[in-house]
Amino acid sequence: MKKILLFIMPLLLFFFWAACKKEPNPPLEEEDIRKSIFKGSALKNGSPWSLVCDIWRGKGPEFFNKFSLALLNCNAAGYKRAAFYFDFVPMKVGIYYPMKEEYNSIVKDTLLTAFFATALSDGDVMGDVYIPIRDSSIVLTIDRLDPTGEVWGTFEGTLIKDVREMEYDIGSPDTLKIEQGKYHAKIKL
Repeated sequence: MKKILLFIMPLLLFFFWAACKKEPNPPLEEEDIRKSIFKGSALKNGSPWSLVCDIWRGKGPEFFNKFSLALLNCNAAGYKRAAFYFDFVPMKVGIYYPMKEEYNSIVKDTLLTAFFATALSDGDVMGDVYIPIRDSSIVLTIDRLDPTGEVWGTFEGTLIKDVREMEYDIGSPDTLKIEQGKYHAKIKL
């Protein structure tokens, strides 16, 4: 029995090591970012902020007539540096006031929520998280919704750094003020 264990243990360790080995996320191609018509822009704490828009419908009954929107900011190499997320956005023209998202919650509600997160490493690790200063501090509009799934709208608001769990960059601002935000995206069905 001991000989079998001595033979099997190195094999198991090798398989665990191989399974845990992670390939880095490739950056978004700069060419693809420049060519994408699905873009947005805003002022973040008074500085211009260019965005790539990602929008999709989730699976399941909770996403009936709703979608999720991610407004992504990438660096020159194409790696995600920050994102403004909106979940459970109604699929109809209107003005909406997202609530704070409990981004680490296992239980998903179907209320419109929002949060902002910086990205670390190659863009797949969440850094500092910012949440609405209060439930009505973020405004998201859907100005036009095309039958083909294209969406145009605006966003703005004030967020504060959520330091309940961990702060990754103590030099980052405590408050983010997003102004004059505009987006254009197409829902992935």
